[in-house]
Amino acid sequence: MARLDVLSDGFVDVDGGITPGSIRVGSTVSLIRDGDLVAIVDPGMVTSRAAILDPLAALGVSVDDVTDVIISHHHPDHGNAYGVPWQFAARTATLSRP
Repeated sequence: MARLDVLSDGFVDVDGGITPGSIRVGSTVSLIRDGDLVAIVDPGMVTSRAAILDPLAALGVSVDDVTDVIISHHHPDHGNAYGVPWQFAARTATLSRP
């Protein structure tokens, strides 16, 4: 049976950006496990790497266990963290729509 865990709650932070009145957002980051599939969904603009890595570790999942990264759509708050140097050892990135 598939299991879904939320690793990091999404957020909207008004006046959280560089200039007054700017908005900072981040999508909810999830983990899906089903058989051999260990997928991170929407690893976007989290507040820190620990916002994903710590919950993974608490669930007993290492970065090397992640097989897939799923990006629901092409907005930075959903996929921005995919290409950073600490990226997951995933073999697949899925972009569901432009």
